[in-house]
Amino acid sequence: MEKDLKLAVYFHPGETLGEKLQEMGLSSLEFSEVTGLDIDIVRGIISCKIDVDKKLAEFLEKGTQIPAHLWLRQQETFNRYRMEKLAKSLVNDMKKDFYGRKQQIKTSAENLYRFAESL
Repeated sequence: MEKDLKLAVYFHPGETLGEKLQEMGLSSLEFSEVTGLDIDIVRGIISCKIDVDKKLAEFLEKGTQIPAHLWLRQQETFNRYRMEKLAKSLVNDMKKDFYGRKQQIKTSAENLYRFAESL
């Protein structure tokens, strides 16, 4: 019996945009001029520092012919991945903190018990 393995790779839309611009032979500045987007916004998207919202997706569709809903779906999927990763990290940190405090409380309780017996 074979197991289904789900290997998922999530990319920020900026990575896709960077690849698409290379494929189209356009620089960030040229893309900025074609779409009417500020060059700093284009560079921010490509560097994955600016997330794609509905308005930006429409500009990206205009310049790449990739439908806006696909840009938005990629951003949503990436955001979900990023949130799950952060949540797992937080849970792990909380577990470490809990177990560390549990040991600290146990040690304090043992010390208190020894002190009480010595009275």
